[in-house]
Amino acid sequence: MFVSYANMCQLDNRFNVLLNGQDKYIAKFLEYQDNIEEVIFVPYENKKTLEEMAIETDNINETNNKKWIKELTNISLDKFVLTHPNFEQKKNRQIIRKFPYKLPENNWKIKPHSLLFNPYSIQSLTASNHCPLMPEILNWLVHGTDWNIVLIGQETYNHVMLGETKFPLQISGDTTGLQNLVGKTESMMDVFNIADQCDGIITTSNCLSLWSIISNNPAVVVLNDVLTHPTERIALNFFKEWINHHPNTLLDCDCTPDQFMETFKKWEKTL
Repeated sequence: MFVSYANMCQLDNRFNVLLNGQDKYIAKFLEYQDNIEEVIFVPYENKKTLEEMAIETDNINETNNKKWIKELTNISLDKFVLTHPNFEQKKNRQIIRKFPYKLPENNWKIKPHSLLFNPYSIQSLTASNHCPLMPEILNWLVHGTDWNIVLIGQETYNHVMLGETKFPLQISGDTTGLQNLVGKTESMMDVFNIADQCDGIITTSNCLSLWSIISNNPAVVVLNDVLTHPTERIALNFFKEWINHHPNTLLDCDCTPDQFMETFKKWEKTL
């Protein structure tokens, strides 16, 4: 969605949006932007396929007869209009990285001198597909640095194919230097608001590693095992190249503790 919106921001027009998705807070985000007029949010259920969504959206277009809906585009990998410096440049294509944005108002109060730590993204992979050092990394960040660590994540997620995955880190009691917000963020809009109040981000390869580029918020991205070894799958290589861009610093899933600490110490000097 943000790829599409980044393209829209290159134009001087104001837009009406028909948003087909699951997260009502994205609609709220769009309503806050200066170049958006009206947003119609059409939710879909988890098990619907992209094809079913497209048919449903077309039917809504016909039923409501909204004259302002001039074009409806289903974005797939081969239709992306943005490119990357490491890929062959095509005529009339632009590299779009950042756009001006406004986040919906929120009540999150983050302590000064904070880093956002998002160790797992369990909507598309299980916790076991992430860096096994994440518990050790969290312990070192909290007890071995002077940063306040803001920990976020979903407590549980029930994937259609992978089943239920629970957040694997058990945090009990008050820990000095740790602000535990696991299970307390309702949507990624909350996460983006929190990220904007932090000095930097430590995350895995997920939408936060895209947002860090869009918002120019420095991030250490510890790749999941799928992107550490993406083989020949075009989509995986494309996504990995996308996040391998300033201000992100990438580490492989199988990095060692020394590699993480060395990378972190160099990175924090840039904040």
